[in-house]
Amino acid sequence: MKKIVTILLTLVVFTTLTRAQNLKKVDHLLNQKDYTNAIPELLKIEPKSQEVLEKLGDSYYNTKDLPEAKKWYATLVKNYGKKVSADYLFKYNQTLRGTGDYANADLYFEKATGKKINTVDYFKNLKNNSNITSKIEKITASSTTSDFAPSFYGDSLVFASSRGDGKIYKWNNQPYLDLYVGTIQNNGDVQSAKAFSKSLNSDIHEANTSFSKDGKTVYFTRNNNVNGKKKKDDDKITQMKIYKATLNNGAWGNISELPFNGDDYSVAHPSLSADGTQLYFASDMPGSIGNTDIYVVSVNSDGTYGKPKNLGTTINTNRAEQFPFISNDNTLYFASEGLLGLGGFDIFESKLTNNTFSTPQNLGDVINSKSDDFSFIINGDKTLGYFASNREGALVDNIYRFSNTIIKSFINGTIVDSSTNQPISGASVSLTNSSNLSEKITVGNDGRYSFEIKPGTTYTIVANNDQYTANSSNFLASETDLKKDIPLVKNTPKKPVLEPVYFDFNQSKIDDGNKNSLDSSITIINANPNMSLQIDAYTDAIGTSPYNLKLSEDRATAVIKYLTSKGIPVEKMEYIAHGKSKAVINCGNSEECIKASAKERKCELELIKK
Repeated sequence: MKKIVTILLTLVVFTTLTRAQNLKKVDHLLNQKDYTNAIPELLKIEPKSQEVLEKLGDSYYNTKDLPEAKKWYATLVKNYGKKVSADYLFKYNQTLRGTGDYANADLYFEKATGKKINTVDYFKNLKNNSNITSKIEKITASSTTSDFAPSFYGDSLVFASSRGDGKIYKWNNQPYLDLYVGTIQNNGDVQSAKAFSKSLNSDIHEANTSFSKDGKTVYFTRNNNVNGKKKKDDDKITQMKIYKATLNNGAWGNISELPFNGDDYSVAHPSLSADGTQLYFASDMPGSIGNTDIYVVSVNSDGTYGKPKNLGTTINTNRAEQFPFISNDNTLYFASEGLLGLGGFDIFESKLTNNTFSTPQNLGDVINSKSDDFSFIINGDKTLGYFASNREGALVDNIYRFSNTIIKSFINGTIVDSSTNQPISGASVSLTNSSNLSEKITVGNDGRYSFEIKPGTTYTIVANNDQYTANSSNFLASETDLKKDIPLVKNTPKKPVLEPVYFDFNQSKIDDGNKNSLDSSITIINANPNMSLQIDAYTDAIGTSPYNLKLSEDRATAVIKYLTSKGIPVEKMEYIAHGKSKAVINCGNSEECIKASAKERKCELELIKK
């Protein structure tokens, strides 16, 4: 019996040691991002703990094998239930999306984020914001390895590819990335490609180029290195950095890294604005909101750089945002794993207006798929664009092209007075689409306005003017221009209201309180030079009628005298003395009665048309 117990204990110890050794080997492989070789080691380990299941799911996820990733994440959720973190619930949601199971994906999205969604309904209602009107086609120059990160360079397309024959990158068992270039044909295709530059390509990764307008400066991503050899951080990870090079005598040189790079975080995916003053990029530098965020930094005229600025929670989530591209019209395109999409990375757009980015909009299911879609670019007139994707079950990234037939429709018309049908000068007109993106103009003397509109989009148009009541209406844009005159109803002028002047019992003197009331009225009187002033003077019911008539005349005269002293022409004023004829309270001459009838001892002022 003792022998059996000893054997069993020995087996337990052996199994535990073997398991620990296997996990140590797995961790070493994962630290090197060698997911391909980590998978068979993880499959050997039994029983499969929560840690092993997490690492198996991650390894398949990072090698783009979503069905297998889903399988192991599902086992994780089934076996460990409430112990599973929100991060892994979100990853499981992503693999469900990547395999088209949107009902369950929505369920786990809600569990991970607390937000209830319906992906199918969302994409039914989503308009294709990119106006893509032709089919998506893979470029002819595609290879059997990963191709991605296209950028325009004159009439050529520069992109990153693993098609070389250099050192193998363990993450995907493909050669390290280099930069390649191909000529863009009339139909947008790129039929062949060659190495872009011997001086830029090296034995480590180069990718993600962005060129200055004159084509003489390039920003690109490269592994952190010292003299061409990868430099690792304390966790044995080689981070990415952005480098800059210039073109001299037909050759790229003067390679230098940007000053805000770091050895312990990545800075990658540069995109230079059309005017060359802003550089957008992705990074996980300190202060990031998620795994990677989109940043922007000023490029100064003297060659220095400002302080990188995180674009904030309008753009960035607690997941990953990468591959920014800023277009000529200041539309930011980027890939997000955290915003609602079809699966993996989806491509979104956000318009920059008055230094503020609009709420990102998914580009819809023409561009986006159940797989990763990213590194989107589009030309200046938005007729041709490219992006990368591993759609249709591909285990590598391919570059796709699309061409747009831009359908331009307009709404135009005149802002008119509803009574006279005459144009209203200076009216303000705003147009807002269903995504709450607005344009606003002020019309000229002819009252005419015009806006470009996108077919199939619902808009609200509002016209207003200070002297008119605003007019608002909704319409659905079509492929034909819409003429819409907008009538405004003129506001009914409000009669100026002047404060009454109150007097003490049996008095007609203008005291300090009266002066304050009259001074506030003088401003209004002067602002209405075409109106005259009528003064109605009253008394209370105490005393005889002749006495009170004289007292009301004295009160009106005192008001006129004061206003005259302040510059109001006497001929502009007239009065009516009512005495006690309008008094309501008639309770005798007691102290209580005098107090009760205080509001009847007054002069009322009214501006009337001459």
